[in-house]
Amino acid sequence: MAKIDEIKEEISYLKFWVGVFVAVAISLLSYIVKHFDVNNFNLYLLFATVALVMDGLAIFFVHKKITKKIKSLKDL
Repeated sequence: MAKIDEIKEEISYLKFWVGVFVAVAISLLSYIVKHFDVNNFNLYLLFATVALVMDGLAIFFVHKKITKKIKSLKDL
């Protein structure tokens, strides 16, 4: 397989994971909105909030990796 095809496959794979992370983020945000209560902030809501932040970071870092791979295609 040519190097350019290999990089394109890696980009496709990373795009799949970004899609998964976005779906998880939407689900977590939906959970937080549905169960948010100012007077009764429970531990599950805290865990969901932390997971949402971590998921956002995962999306950011995978996006940076995709951008790096796309820029490496210009050199080929």
